[in-house]
Amino acid sequence: MAISNLIQDYIFISLFAFFISVILTPIIRNRCQQRNVLDFPTLARKIHTHPIPRLGGIAIYFGFFLSLLSIFLADGPVHSLFIAHLDILLSLLVTSSLIFVIGIYDDIHGATVFQKLSVQTLAAILIYFLGFKINIIAIPFVGQVNLGIWGFPLTILWFVGVTNAINFTDGVDGVASGVGFFSVSTIFILSLFLHHTLTACFAAALAGGIFGFALYNFAPASIFMGDSGSLFIGFVIAAISLHGSQKSSTAVVLLIPIVALGVPIADTLLAIIRRVGKGRSPFTADKEHIHHKLLGMGFSSRQVAFILYGVCCLLGITALLMTAVNNQVLTLILLILSVMTIGGMKMLGYTTNMMEVSTLAKKRIQEKKEFLRKQKSAQEILEEIQTTTDGVMLKKLLIRYLESLEFDTGKIAFSSIRKTFEKARGVNFSVRLSWLSPRCEEQNLPHNQIWKIQIPLVCHNQSIGELEIGKYLAPEVSSLETLFFAEHLKYAIEYALTHHQKHSAY
Repeated sequence: MAISNLIQDYIFISLFAFFISVILTPIIRNRCQQRNVLDFPTLARKIHTHPIPRLGGIAIYFGFFLSLLSIFLADGPVHSLFIAHLDILLSLLVTSSLIFVIGIYDDIHGATVFQKLSVQTLAAILIYFLGFKINIIAIPFVGQVNLGIWGFPLTILWFVGVTNAINFTDGVDGVASGVGFFSVSTIFILSLFLHHTLTACFAAALAGGIFGFALYNFAPASIFMGDSGSLFIGFVIAAISLHGSQKSSTAVVLLIPIVALGVPIADTLLAIIRRVGKGRSPFTADKEHIHHKLLGMGFSSRQVAFILYGVCCLLGITALLMTAVNNQVLTLILLILSVMTIGGMKMLGYTTNMMEVSTLAKKRIQEKKEFLRKQKSAQEILEEIQTTTDGVMLKKLLIRYLESLEFDTGKIAFSSIRKTFEKARGVNFSVRLSWLSPRCEEQNLPHNQIWKIQIPLVCHNQSIGELEIGKYLAPEVSSLETLFFAEHLKYAIEYALTHHQKHSAY
């Protein structure tokens, strides 16, 4: 089908979605105000100063799908195309609706990170088996690479990653809607050049729906799209860009949406690296996103939005140029993009953050190595404890274990039931242990700064005493690590006392 014959359909789809969104958005805004479905500025990371209605994503959702379904009401080339590929439209409807529903739930009631990720992963798995998948990637200078079984996890990562990437940019009025609009517009123009009519229709519908909502969302926003909008936009962009790449022979076609989505993808990657490097969840909110950095430099919300729009336009143009150049020019483009990215990170202060993250990562790696070393040494001592039949040696091994793991106190106290139990079982549990580390004795550490844990000793399903271990509460001490080693010592002692029935006092 010639592009000239399809332009009218593209315009119709986009305008239909636009008007649906324009009409629904103020209605939704008023309903949210009546029902108190508002985004309150209760968190430090929020920059608005008064409650704003959310659920604007509803207008985008209905604008998108109603405009596509309207094609079935009129004859024409696009109508025939939709009939032939009804399965693709239904696949996108079902899976994106899952994302939309969890977004609605989060906007109204609040969903946990686990709930959102679970639904996103479910939708990604479902759409994979419905045909939206990455099986082959083409790499410049290398050629096509068949992913095999790795296609499945890469597809899931693509959908979940892009879905959350748009959501991460939703922190300043108009930014998420603008980033989504310019990204999907790039995909639309690319689809025109590559003659991907179905992908172009999807992109036109989403662009129209976003633009209609954006009229109310630009600073100062009168309504937010919420997770129902940002997650839905991200998922649909991930789907239609992947659908377009499956039908193309262009070597860099999957790289093109990555470049077009450069702002949200870069922001997401930086957030994950930053948070994980600091030992936090990658979904823990903070005020270090790109838009927060620009606000911190003195730009207003409108100026931040315009700056990011400009960057998105530049990346969109770059992505389109990549389809018409040879490998040498492509290499130059990627090199320039890399230099610009590094320069932007430095300007925003991310290079300093990355250095801090690198230092923290090295520290954590060193801590992990030290933990593994301690674990290996402790395991050797525990094996000796379990096999010894000598009471004096058992006591020495216990002290050696405590010293090697830098504990400060150690004590074994048996209950009054011990003698009755010893007589019945023919064992002797008279292990004498009351130990203090040299540091604890010499420095006279305050009692309230010694973290102590008491663990019951159980033999033959009968509690016969208690193991007490203490450690100085230094900032770098991990209570979980301490508990881990204490539990292993407990089991070793119980094994030794139960299986080696020696009648001499320990």
